[in-house]
Amino acid sequence: MALKINDKAGIRATFNACPALKEVHVLENGDHYFNKEHAKTAAGEKGKVVTYKEDAKELEDEAPATPTA
Repeated sequence: MALKINDKAGIRATFNACPALKEVHVLENGDHYFNKEHAKTAAGEKGKVVTYKEDAKELEDEAPATPTA
């Protein structure tokens, strides 16, 4: 099962506004942080944190389904 990422558009907008940011850290519940230590703290001792680079395919929006006739 793929990790759900909340607010992909907001993440991309933040990368565009702050070129110094190069990665985002996503928790199991889909919340994200740009500071890895903050993400680890929010995840807790047993929580999982996944890191994505700014150009990661996972941060792109899914293509809308093409309706069939």
